[in-house]
Amino acid sequence: MLTECVPVLEPSVSIRSPVKSMFIYDDALAHRSAIRFYLLVATGTLLLSIGLYYFAATKEKQSLQASETEQIHTLEFNIRNSFYEAISDLLVIAKQTELFQKTEDSNRRLSDEFISFARVKKHYHQLRFMDLYGNEIVRVDNRQPISVTPVELLQNKSSRYYFRESVILKPGQVYVSPMDLNVEFDKIEIPYHPQIRIITPVLSSPKKKSGIVVINISANYLLQLLQRFDQRSLGQIYMLNKEGYWLYHRDSEKTWGFQLKNRNSFADENPALWQFVRSQNDGQLSQQQGLLTFAKIDGPAESRQEVTARNWWMLDLPDIVYKSGWYLVSVFNEKDINARLLHVRQNFIFNTLLFLLLLLPIAWLWGKRTATHRNDLEKMRTFAKFVENCSEVIYVTDREGKIIFVNSAFCKITGYSVEEALGQTPALLKSGRHPQEFYQLLWNTVSRGDSFSNVFVNKRKDGSLFYEEKDITPIMNERGEVDYFVSTGRDLSRLYAMEEHKMQITSRLSESVSHHFNNLFGALFGYLDLSLQRVKERDLHAAESSLDKSLNTLIRAQELVGKISKVNHQKMSQYPFNDVRKIIQGVIDQFQNSVRSDVAISLSFARNLPEVRADSELIKTAVLALLDNSRQSFTDGGKILVTVDLVAPVATFCENCGEPLNGEYVAIIVEDNGAGIDKSIVGRVFDPFYTTKDSRFLVGKTPGLGLTMVRGITHLHGGHLLLETDENAGTSVSILLPVQRPPDNKRQTARTIMANHVRSDG
Repeated sequence: MLTECVPVLEPSVSIRSPVKSMFIYDDALAHRSAIRFYLLVATGTLLLSIGLYYFAATKEKQSLQASETEQIHTLEFNIRNSFYEAISDLLVIAKQTELFQKTEDSNRRLSDEFISFARVKKHYHQLRFMDLYGNEIVRVDNRQPISVTPVELLQNKSSRYYFRESVILKPGQVYVSPMDLNVEFDKIEIPYHPQIRIITPVLSSPKKKSGIVVINISANYLLQLLQRFDQRSLGQIYMLNKEGYWLYHRDSEKTWGFQLKNRNSFADENPALWQFVRSQNDGQLSQQQGLLTFAKIDGPAESRQEVTARNWWMLDLPDIVYKSGWYLVSVFNEKDINARLLHVRQNFIFNTLLFLLLLLPIAWLWGKRTATHRNDLEKMRTFAKFVENCSEVIYVTDREGKIIFVNSAFCKITGYSVEEALGQTPALLKSGRHPQEFYQLLWNTVSRGDSFSNVFVNKRKDGSLFYEEKDITPIMNERGEVDYFVSTGRDLSRLYAMEEHKMQITSRLSESVSHHFNNLFGALFGYLDLSLQRVKERDLHAAESSLDKSLNTLIRAQELVGKISKVNHQKMSQYPFNDVRKIIQGVIDQFQNSVRSDVAISLSFARNLPEVRADSELIKTAVLALLDNSRQSFTDGGKILVTVDLVAPVATFCENCGEPLNGEYVAIIVEDNGAGIDKSIVGRVFDPFYTTKDSRFLVGKTPGLGLTMVRGITHLHGGHLLLETDENAGTSVSILLPVQRPPDNKRQTARTIMANHVRSDG
């Protein structure tokens, strides 16, 4: 490549002396330059290091604050979500009114139901049903083994606070108790079993309340979660109740002071901090003693309209009555903060000293370079290689405009070899597209020492044209005279071709849209004119019919605008998780009402299909469009098969959009045995407004948007659209929706377990 495109420049007499002078330099000047350089850079480095250290220290503190806040809120989310799971299970039990008849059979069935939950939810310490007087009717203890409490050991809990506060609730309300130590027969159970009780009233008939159902959540698993977070945290994590007593502390001797009566509280030891914590729901306080981060877990009798984004997961739950509040507190003392900053400071000191040490040889090299009057020959060769391998078109002319150097990109793009270009002028590339005034302006600009930039339309050796974004820069000598002109250019032909293609598509789309709107408005004006004639003739029935047709035409025009806008302009970042089976079943039910009797529709679902993020209405629109296409492919009846399956494509990239195919997809496949699509037009079926139907029969309709809209909807969901067709043998279109697991699927898991339990019992 070098021998083909790079001219071998033999130094002439006029340039040999300057080249030799590049190797003559003064050692004393090199020493002085090196010292000045070192002192200047070292001083700047020290000042910069000090500034960067204070900046890094501030960022480290901010990072610590953000980390502690994120940790506390993550812990808060996990704890709240555990209540959500228990509340969901409690409501599932409470809805089965036949279990609360207080008969021997209903009690046995309720015991079985409790046992089923106890087997799955190991942290449910007890599941109980009490009557309105506090008598335990059914009780299951989740110990090893799980046991149903005999009738003679059942207790009366009417004196317990949680019974008095929950028995007065209305059906559908849920009570969440404070966290405290379990009490059996009026004594604290040993070993300690901290509990949180989730309670709701139950009915034995639609209007008769028969008692309450209680799930005792063992708080040990929440405290173990706190312990795991505490072990990973550089600070210390506490959990406090609403009176400021420790529910969790690394030192277990400080916990449960409100029941054991012989221990201090956080409120006693830190009264000012406790007042700050109680004053707001969450926050952070940086003080001389360290960093305090906290968040409150509660549910103060707030209406659904007052539920904020902080507890969004409770929006679909009934009214929840919290009788306690918990505080998650992280304390990061000043000593630990300084330890982290010390590590940052040591890193900066080490890196600064290392840089200053490495700066010594760099300063010496800089001094030698400063003493050199010109670059040496090796640097010239390095520069020549760089220019040679540059992707931009580069050529150099002398002051008369004759080309004395071209690089390989010049040869590649113009088609001229080095030998053909050297000695010529840039007029070699003239295309005739620019007027003479353009070149005169160019020459006047560079002759006075200014650079000239513009887009040139040039001609290759084979006569084809190309667009080049070019900069022409004059190189001046010490006397201020121009010695050379350097031209650097970038080939824009592909970009201009793409822009031209876009303009063609836009023009074609505009014409098509205009055509269809003209059809719609033509029909509209005709119907309106006919209505006016019927009114004059006092034929109100015919006038009403014509006006109705006018309204339908306007609706179709609105639908056309809506389809174009939805496919091309809608931006949706996230959709809710939906069951595809329900969506498709609804589509089939809707479609069967309008399909001919000679068209048979079959539907098949795979087992265990996961939910996907999807807008149900958009998916319905896409599938209905595919079903309508299949229906129109039949002349004398046919078959349509709709399959929903879980697939993992073997192909690496989608042939339709070129994007990678990764992971699992829920595939919605619509197949028919209709006429299929001609191979000659398969590549155009996704173009907007493209249709194979005779436009004479499409007045008032919006053809050619079906597959365009389906592909747009599929891409909005991050999916892919696959098309397989065989002329006279049918068509298969697959919508692939990516599978994403929900961030927390515990409620779904609970419902699945219940469903499996019901199936196994039945």
